[in-house]
Amino acid sequence: MGTLVTGTAATYVEELHINTDKRYEIVCITRDVERVVAESGIVDGLVLVNPMHITASCYVNDLEYGLHHDIMTWLEKLAPFYGSDGRQGEEYHHHRTGEDNGDAHLKRQLLGQQVYTSTIDNLTLTQALAEADVVIGALRAEKGRNKVVVSEEMVANMMHGSIIIDVGIDQGGCIETAQMTTHSDPVYLKHDIIHYCVPNIASRVSRTASYSLSNIFSHQFNIRF
Repeated sequence: MGTLVTGTAATYVEELHINTDKRYEIVCITRDVERVVAESGIVDGLVLVNPMHITASCYVNDLEYGLHHDIMTWLEKLAPFYGSDGRQGEEYHHHRTGEDNGDAHLKRQLLGQQVYTSTIDNLTLTQALAEADVVIGALRAEKGRNKVVVSEEMVANMMHGSIIIDVGIDQGGCIETAQMTTHSDPVYLKHDIIHYCVPNIASRVSRTASYSLSNIFSHQFNIRF
């Protein structure tokens, strides 16, 4: 159990010890973080997840094992074991210290170190929704349907003419009034709230989206002809 320090604000700290069986491994800790937040008793605040080891990383993405494989393959291309050119080139200078994990340090730099997220109770969420012009639902389920966190009653209390966008609608959405729409008929009204619930929004401009992603990632690869 962690320690709860109370006052005008509260801080709750707990350490998680993760054991891995492989040299490189991705472990989902979502349920562990949810448990810690629940035990803290804090209903409105920020959550910081910070792996303390310098070669450990923490990130937020889909829990999909094909993606895990792709991430590992991508990391190995960018920071291969032994050296930047693999065993055919010079060994990492970090190994001169006696360690052999130079690539792990670089892989951690690519994935990032810590993650901030938030926790919020229904009362605070209801109040925030009532004042919002635009609400974006962006929850992803580990498997199956998304958990509904915004009820129809909350939607009905929103300002008339405000907008709801649920980008997780392909998994059912996290907003109770969300129903899947299409690019040809993208919006509908419910409780006088505009709903936009198109799955795979980027497919509307697929060529532009592909160029954008290429511009982000291409500079990270060393392409030789």
